Amino acid sequence: SQGRLVDALAHYGRALDLFRRSGARREAATALANLGNRHLERGALGEAEDHLSQALAMFRELDELRLQAHTLGDLGVLYTEQARFADAERALHHAIELSERVGDRHWPGILAGFVGDLELQRDSPENPRDRSRYPTARLPEIGARRYAALFGAAVAGTEALRGRSVRAEELLEHARCELGAT
Repeated sequence: SQGRLVDALAHYGRALDLFRRSGARREAATALANLGNRHLERGALGEAEDHLSQALAMFRELDELRLQAHTLGDLGVLYTEQARFADAERALHHAIELSERVGDRHWPGILAGFVGDLELQRDSPENPRDRSRYPTARLPEIGARRYAALFGAAVAGTEALRGRSVRAEELLEHARCELGAT
């Protein structure tokens, strides 16, 4: 949260080692997922994929559906970054399915936003799809204002590409307000 990724990586690495030595598999898988996410944040996509894949395998062994859904969502974001769009789509839709199966109200809304990002990345800049139905409206209601801002900014980018600069500015201002409310 403080942006100290190097420290976070060191602490998660130490935690992973301790969890593995003590036999705490669920906690070890969680540490792996956190390591994967920190690597994803810093753009180390290979390391992120390695850690997230290991975490997903462990969550599957432990039959932790909610944590599988979160990890699959993170992998979907990673695959989108790598332009592996078919893999991203499969991961994100499976994550939504698992989240809904366990009754999670929060994560499916965020995942729908990541699906929108995937579609945006897959589109050509010359012919972006209309993002007016991008799933941001529900996010503030479920306490996901940061994601609402993130996805709102993506919609603004699409609007700017479509030549709708006034609408793009409105959406960016709304995203700024959402960030100010977090």
